[in-house]
Amino acid sequence: MNTRLPLVVVLGASGFVGTAVTAALAGRPVRLRPVARRPSAVPADARAKVEVRVADLTDGAAVTRAVAGADAVIHLVTHAGGWRGADRDPASERVNVGLVYDIVAALAERRRPGPAPVVVFAGSTSQVGLPPRVPIDGTEPDRPQTTYDRQKLAAEDALKAAT
Repeated sequence: MNTRLPLVVVLGASGFVGTAVTAALAGRPVRLRPVARRPSAVPADARAKVEVRVADLTDGAAVTRAVAGADAVIHLVTHAGGWRGADRDPASERVNVGLVYDIVAALAERRRPGPAPVVVFAGSTSQVGLPPRVPIDGTEPDRPQTTYDRQKLAAEDALKAAT
């Protein structure tokens, strides 16, 4: 019987959503590795075995180290300029798309037997484009209107291609 606790890596753990996800996972029986540019807060009563990491995730080697041994990766990183800055800052593509390619490459090098890690990616609801007149249910085609939305869709497509 395998009693090894699963390792969940949260990339972007110090951000708004990352903080909430990290706090929720800290209450679970897992090994938790929150990774961000600055130290992530972890509840004092955490049930998880927590290993906080500070890393520059624009560095591919740092990404490889961050996701090493992961059973699940929750990718919540967005360029600091967010959706407003993607048009003006060429570095946004490196963070919004390039980071996904680094994750895919790092996980492809995985040497452990067993299932591939699950990757949860926070896309953007706006990548569907102008809202259709019917509810958005995932069957509609994406029609991104902005640079940010095109980047989020490109990252999502890279994950789908790697699956």
